[in-house]
Amino acid sequence: MKRKTVIITAVIFVLLAGTAAAAYYATVSTTKKAGTTGTANKPDTAGEESADTAGDGDDSTSAADETVTLILYFSDEQAQYLVAEQREIAKPSDVYKTAVEELIKGPKDPGHAATLPNSMVVVGLSVAEGTATVDFGKAMNTLVPRGTTGETMFIYSVVNTLTGFPEIQKVRFMAGGSVPGVTGSRVDWTAAFSRDEALIRK
Repeated sequence: MKRKTVIITAVIFVLLAGTAAAAYYATVSTTKKAGTTGTANKPDTAGEESADTAGDGDDSTSAADETVTLILYFSDEQAQYLVAEQREIAKPSDVYKTAVEELIKGPKDPGHAATLPNSMVVVGLSVAEGTATVDFGKAMNTLVPRGTTGETMFIYSVVNTLTGFPEIQKVRFMAGGSVPGVTGSRVDWTAAFSRDEALIRK
């Protein structure tokens, strides 16, 4: 009787031990799989966000700092020569038109005199086959300075400024889409004017 009891007890012990061991290994296996999966699926976005943020900052800074240097030609005080003046501005969408508009604003350096009336407006400027066409509107007919000297300084301050760009060799003037009809002028306004280095004071 005692021997049977011992055998039964031993069998029960073995069964219980096996069940416990199986449960333990199952738990460990499940824990390892869960930990591995969680690590692999976790997105590493810190580096990407840092790189994106840095890139955005660089782009905005470079765009804000972009400038262009213009070489503008004004008259000297005696209206005998043209004198060069450098002007640094924020890079515009149309650098040719802006250059002429800076001429209209007048000089900043001492000893330089204006060549274009400050009431003039550039209504259009196009460049084709090396020739720039500047349209000052119909008001040009009454705003161009009178006399040979005034006209010469007016024409060649624009011409020498624009031909400073290598892609422009000549400049033509328009007044509201038509050939200028400047009262009392002896200038052939149908012509395309070339750069005149002799007018520039060295």
